[in-house]
Amino acid sequence: MILGDVAPWRIWLIRLFVLLGPFGSLLTPYGFPRPFRAYYLLLPLFPLFFLKIGKRTLDVCLCFLPFFLYSFVSVAFLEIFGLQNEQDQFFRFCLLFCHVYFTLGAASQIVSYDQIRDLFALYFRSFFIVLGVGYLFFIGYYTDLIPLSFIERFSVLTQFGYGLLRFSPGSYPNEFGILCSFVLSVLILLIFSGQPLQPWGLSRLKLFLWIPLTVGALFLTTTRAAYISFAACFLYLFFQCSSKVKYLFLSGIAAVFLVLQRCGLSFSLSSFLQRIDEGSWGERYFVWLDAFHLFQEHRILGLGFSALSQLHNVYLSLFFELGILGSVILICSFGFYLLFFPPMQKEALFDTIRKIGLVHVFWFAASNHNLHHHLTWFIFFLCFYARSARTEILFFRGKKMFGEQSG
Repeated sequence: MILGDVAPWRIWLIRLFVLLGPFGSLLTPYGFPRPFRAYYLLLPLFPLFFLKIGKRTLDVCLCFLPFFLYSFVSVAFLEIFGLQNEQDQFFRFCLLFCHVYFTLGAASQIVSYDQIRDLFALYFRSFFIVLGVGYLFFIGYYTDLIPLSFIERFSVLTQFGYGLLRFSPGSYPNEFGILCSFVLSVLILLIFSGQPLQPWGLSRLKLFLWIPLTVGALFLTTTRAAYISFAACFLYLFFQCSSKVKYLFLSGIAAVFLVLQRCGLSFSLSSFLQRIDEGSWGERYFVWLDAFHLFQEHRILGLGFSALSQLHNVYLSLFFELGILGSVILICSFGFYLLFFPPMQKEALFDTIRKIGLVHVFWFAASNHNLHHHLTWFIFFLCFYARSARTEILFFRGKKMFGEQSG
């Protein structure tokens, strides 16, 4: 690992990854498949981060190599013998490989917490541009100024829910819903924490505008998994803030529900649970059962990597695809990484943001397929940063300087 300053072009590559992520397929070049996100074009450049690496970074890379070797053999077996159940399974393998090593390499280039805040400021700007495009599409469709065919060109999947066009600029409704929930949770955290907003690229005026727009977009995605994630994170943050802030937010929530009731919109727990039982979750349950029956004949080696990529449950997909052997390898790889590469530096606010992000990623994975979503790997990038070699170097440098001053 280079101990000097990081080359500026590497930082710009990371900034492009952060900037393009929320745009999803809005900036995807013409001719690519609709699910193709523009930031995918950056991922094959991950070797540029590893031109010179230290032992710790090399050990982290080797940690996940057994899993990828197993997955490669699994995909190759399906391709050679023509047993693949879905198209582009080898592409999905390459995409996951590039995601992992791009984020690992990018995390190893970050040398300060200030850089993380700069990246978040860029992430917020990108998200709110996309949010504006989404409202432009939504209003344009209902004013007959923008045809649905045009909106479909800039979305991964266009759907209707509760009689309304679901909000999904550059992605699909469930993906954008979880993104809105994450951004909204982080904005509320920054308010509760009392941190200066300027280093995050924010101001009170921007929050006054962006928070209501994000709440509106979250509701318009009609994504139940996002609602639950946001509720869990909000309660976690709410019980950690001061009494004054609690009363302020309770008043704001009461006002929002009053307005919704006046507009003729009502929400109840019973209707919510009924929608879960009658809606897509009920359908997915039977799909999971069918996949389980197929898995019974291939328990040890699995059905093949990415053979069930549309199962709407990442945990079941990986288990059924990899089999018992592959799942053990994957768990051991993560266990080895978590055990032997602990966080070298902790900052309370940043640590809370990572926890919020992991809640969203892991909960969403239980009812959707987010293995190739930008939010998933942006959160893992933050987690890898906390355990990166450069963080270790900074930690021991600071400890040495502190010891010298004390002496």
